[in-house]
Amino acid sequence: MAITSREITKKKLDLAIMRLQKGMTKIVPSGTKLSIAGVAKEAGVSNATIHNRYPEIAEKIRDLLKVGQIKNLQLKQQGLDRN
Repeated sequence: MAITSREITKKKLDLAIMRLQKGMTKIVPSGTKLSIAGVAKEAGVSNATIHNRYPEIAEKIRDLLKVGQIKNLQLKQQGLDRN
């Protein structure tokens, strides 16, 4: 079974997410925050491609951002509780 261009692009997007999370990017500057725009640039596609053709990737990025925000709030709360 041949691999489709859609599958290749999805794989590029997944790899871009992992590289951004680990800070080991190839295209965008190291330390670039996880975002749809950052993933798009790192994967070599447009923001619109993610929004229009890969909404599941857009949702995955949003979910990861929510998890990060929750962790940051928990850490801040722990710091306040110690004082």
